[in-house]
Amino acid sequence: MDQTKTFCTGLVTVLFFISHTSSLSFATNSIEIYSLNSEISPVDSIFVSGFVSVDSFYKPVRLEVYDPNGEILYNPYVNFNEDGQFNWLFHPPQGKFDATGTYTIIASHENVAETSQIQFNVIEVEDKFTTTVKISESDSEISPETFFESNKLDYFIP
Repeated sequence: MDQTKTFCTGLVTVLFFISHTSSLSFATNSIEIYSLNSEISPVDSIFVSGFVSVDSFYKPVRLEVYDPNGEILYNPYVNFNEDGQFNWLFHPPQGKFDATGTYTIIASHENVAETSQIQFNVIEVEDKFTTTVKISESDSEISPETFFESNKLDYFIP
């Protein structure tokens, strides 16, 4: 009876040790990406941040940026710090996004099986400085720049 009790105690101890050490030595690699912006104008930039959990710090994170048609715009490699954090500021191509719609950024790392992605919308924004201002009941219209200059305003608060 004592031998059986000793054997069972030893077996439980070994199984406990194996289950805890194997989970430590085979920690799951992961990657996450996020942004505070979900909508931007065609001339805005978007700032993305993320976290990667891997042992190979010398291998960067790969980002892929897709336009609303599924065409790839950029695929930069971004380094991360010792805590696994990375940041990237994405400027629109040639100063302006060509199309409005939903853009996708996918983050990946060669040592992580899954990817992480975010989406943001580029929306058309009315240009406040190309509208005209009526200064009387007549059909005369002038641009805001001419209106402000003729009225000697120092600044404009929309």
